[in-house]
Amino acid sequence: MNCMETYIRDRHDDTRQRRCEAEAKMLAGLDEKDDTATEVAAVARAAATWWGEPVTGIDHEGLDPVQAPWRARDTARRALTDRTIPRHADPFT
Repeated sequence: MNCMETYIRDRHDDTRQRRCEAEAKMLAGLDEKDDTATEVAAVARAAATWWGEPVTGIDHEGLDPVQAPWRARDTARRALTDRTIPRHADPFT
C-alpha cells in the first residue's frame, strides 16, 4: 500500500469516527431539543461519504490512489455547480 492510499484510508477512518461521534451527539441533542444537532450530524455524514468514494474506487474499481480523490472532487464539483438554481419571485428567497 503506498503512502497516498494510506492517507486516504486514514482520512476515511477519521471521518467515520467523527460521524459516529456526531451522530451520538445528535441523539443526545435531540433528547434535549437541540436544533443544531441534526446539522452537525449531516456535515459529519457528508465528510464520511466523501472519503468513502475514493476508498471504494481503490478497492472495487482499481483506481490509482492519486486519481481516486481527484475523481471524488470532480464529482462533488459537478454536483455543486451543474444544478440549476430555481428562480423565485423574491430574489432573496
